[in-house]
Amino acid sequence: MTKKSKAEQVKSNKRKGRNYENRELPKLGFTPYGLYGNMDGFDTVWDVECKNFKSSKIHTIMEQALKNCRSDKRPLLMIHRTNLGYEHDIIAMERKDFEEILKILRRSVLYKKAKK
Repeated sequence: MTKKSKAEQVKSNKRKGRNYENRELPKLGFTPYGLYGNMDGFDTVWDVECKNFKSSKIHTIMEQALKNCRSDKRPLLMIHRTNLGYEHDIIAMERKDFEEILKILRRSVLYKKAKK
């Protein structure tokens, strides 16, 4: 098998990313947006940026959170970057938990106000 050129690899990565967006965003009720350099999807409240990696450090951290999480609780990650304000912390959870929260939010006042 021949190694892909840099340009071919970039094109392949973009195709894989677009396939991921088009497949997964609608499952969560988001509309895929199709323009490069813009958000990947949206709904009435959120703009969504999708990333598809072979590996990432956040998955290793989530494994630790899952391991340490009590059986009657759900893991939630709070990720802080030193020298950046706490309002920029990233909060992460497993998709199944997000889907549950999203169902509740979509029935809430937040979404009703955003639709007006």
